[in-house]
Amino acid sequence: MSTSPFSQFERTLALRYLRSRREEGFVSVISGFALVGIALGVATLIIVLAVWNGFQVEFVNRLIGFNGHIVLHGQSQAIANYQDLTSQVEELDGVTYVAAHVIGAAISQGDNTVKGVGVRGLSRTSLEGSQLISQNLEAPDLQGFEDGDDLIVGRRFAETNNLAIGDTVRLISPLGQTTPFGTIPVMKEYRVGGVYEVGLFAFDSNFVFMSIEQAQLFFGIDGRSTHIEVHIQDPFQTNKTTGEIYNILYQNRPTEDLRLSDWRGTSEGFLSFIETQRNVIALILALIILVAALNIISGLTLLVKDKSKDIAILRTMGATNNAVVRVFLMAGTSIGICGGMLGLFLGLIFSRNIETIRGAITTLTGADPFAAEIYFLDKIPAEMNPWETAAVVVFAILASMVATIIPAWRAGRTHPIEALRYEQ
Repeated sequence: MSTSPFSQFERTLALRYLRSRREEGFVSVISGFALVGIALGVATLIIVLAVWNGFQVEFVNRLIGFNGHIVLHGQSQAIANYQDLTSQVEELDGVTYVAAHVIGAAISQGDNTVKGVGVRGLSRTSLEGSQLISQNLEAPDLQGFEDGDDLIVGRRFAETNNLAIGDTVRLISPLGQTTPFGTIPVMKEYRVGGVYEVGLFAFDSNFVFMSIEQAQLFFGIDGRSTHIEVHIQDPFQTNKTTGEIYNILYQNRPTEDLRLSDWRGTSEGFLSFIETQRNVIALILALIILVAALNIISGLTLLVKDKSKDIAILRTMGATNNAVVRVFLMAGTSIGICGGMLGLFLGLIFSRNIETIRGAITTLTGADPFAAEIYFLDKIPAEMNPWETAAVVVFAILASMVATIIPAWRAGRTHPIEALRYEQ
């Protein structure tokens, strides 16, 4: 026995009313516009949410991978005896990776280019321990890096300066070196020993890596470190580890002017901006779905008026008010379901192939719709959330069901005698 709230007769009649017939062409066109509008609204909302989720995931992963979850740095001077502090932090529960860095600014000078660049000095072990760098690194041999003769440069930096592995680049320190004749700039030529590409434009174009010993010499801070970066198992649980590091500093280095910061504090404004933009765009696109669903009211209202004679005949044959209401509810809801499913299909296809589509648009128009210089990522990220996707489809279907209530209720209230009299 069927458990459907709709009888076979009601389903057949609702399907027949949705079919295009010559005398009902205008009604079918309105219903078609409603279906297409819902499908496009659902697809667009799914795509936008996937892209914004991808932006958030990619930025957080790459930002954390490059800078660390917690950063310890000197307020006014570099950190002395950083090896002991690094060893103590490594023993804390939940800490997975600790690296001492020497971070500074320099000027790079190529054959025809002069560019400001960020310099990061770290040990070979720390370079290999950084998964974001080591997994995206093209370097035939790191021995030159360990010896202090080689630099690891970003892909965009190498392209901008026309550099390849084995080429030479000159770095100039703006701090200079004090001599009896005054301050003179520190200049040294390095060999490009490797190229990394993490996919974040700001990093790939503006940072180079050298050994920590070479960085200490280059910036004149022998035996010291400017930053200690800490990675933990759960990036969203930094408070506990931060408190434990503060205890270490208070017990062992109470007089040193050291500061702690975590990735959420330094990136909070940017992440809030992404979340706000995502919510606003989602609201606007949801309104588009509502507007498309309202077209169902127009279509069904005209359909009820056009089918008033049929409704009167059905009523005289014994059809109840509720049966007539269910017929038109099913007709309107079917438009929402078909539109929602079509939008889901389009959204999935587009999100899964968004980079291919971007490449096709670039080839056809000659313009890149996703320039890395503007959006900071070299690829369009798309991270679909199954719950959000399902919520979008359910919202579209519910909006369609609500939109059918008024015309279906009016159809159920149609008086058979008045309807037949009107037709005559």
